[in-house]
Amino acid sequence: MFVHYLLATDAELPPISAPLYEYVFAGNGVFKRAARKEMSAMIPVSECAIRGLAPVEPELSIQFDRVPASILQQILDTARDAARQELEILFHLSLVNEKWRLEVPPQIQRYASVEPMEKGAGSSYERAIIEIHSHHRMPAEFSPDDDREEAGFRIYGVIGNLNPRSAHWPKINFRMGVYGDWWPLRADRIIEMPAELIDCNTEDE
Repeated sequence: MFVHYLLATDAELPPISAPLYEYVFAGNGVFKRAARKEMSAMIPVSECAIRGLAPVEPELSIQFDRVPASILQQILDTARDAARQELEILFHLSLVNEKWRLEVPPQIQRYASVEPMEKGAGSSYERAIIEIHSHHRMPAEFSPDDDREEAGFRIYGVIGNLNPRSAHWPKINFRMGVYGDWWPLRADRIIEMPAELIDCNTEDE
């Protein structure tokens, strides 16, 4: 079986053994967890009380350094160029010898969507640990289309508010994706923030 099911009889959980992911039934709800070489994550998918089981907490453990601000600036500049044409654009970030590599894959760009032309073995889609796309002048919020398409185990980001005629600064929004479920992430856990970029997940703090 690719999916396993685990009862949290103790707050200290055993290592992940499922080929894809595990559902963890805990005293404070149902969680979903997965692991790959670069990171492991456990995120909440349903909040409820289950008597007799131990409570657990969401967690993200990463085995990499934050993405440098210089790479984020490249992404921002390229996304602004696409925004002038009112097109979305997609970026893939992977690790090569523990260094971040930015790739702009061959893609189909539209006003309200973007998709890579290749997803198979050896593609940047397969390599990506972090996937970021832009929403040009629209908000940095994940759309229903994003929810349908972002169904892997990786970190997903969206950049918005890129209207070149606006005085407002661009915004970025990150979430941890575990095979169709998501958990919001502070940007500064993942990237070094350029000064002009605003994190959607810290605005209200």
